[in-house]
Amino acid sequence: MKYFIALFAFFLTLGLTTRTLAAAGPADASCKPAEGEAACADAHGGHAGHGHGDLSERMNSLFPEKQKDPEMSKVPAVVELTAPKFLSRVEGPAVLEWKEAIGANAYHLQVATDPNFKWLVINDHFVKTTSFEFTQAEAGKKYFWRVAAYNTNNESTFTKSLFSSSAFVAK
Repeated sequence: MKYFIALFAFFLTLGLTTRTLAAAGPADASCKPAEGEAACADAHGGHAGHGHGDLSERMNSLFPEKQKDPEMSKVPAVVELTAPKFLSRVEGPAVLEWKEAIGANAYHLQVATDPNFKWLVINDHFVKTTSFEFTQAEAGKKYFWRVAAYNTNNESTFTKSLFSSSAFVAK
């Protein structure tokens, strides 16, 4: 029974393929092997001597290649930190400021007590402004902070710039 079904499927496929090729029309008789491969390839849609006509173009039009939008894959510019300056002494709540990055619509801010950012105090994704008030500073401690720009309008993943880092000391 399995062999019968397999043979039936084979002959059905063969019959449909023959009808499709017959509907595509006869091969162009003006293209002979003596004329050269390039001439035959042009006459038959890129398939030299196979007589498919524009069948390959019609088949490929069913499943066109996805066109990539270059704007969707651009990485935002690196953020430029403006305040507080590197290793400056900050009294009261520290206002962390940076310039707007080209191509960014959100920022990833991290504040840590170590330069490797292992001990994070703040880890805020999607900061929409270009400043952040850090109120958790303890006097006499050194804090390290960094900001990266996000482009959240990209396709399946976010495109993120490199981090810009700095440090300050709380008074």
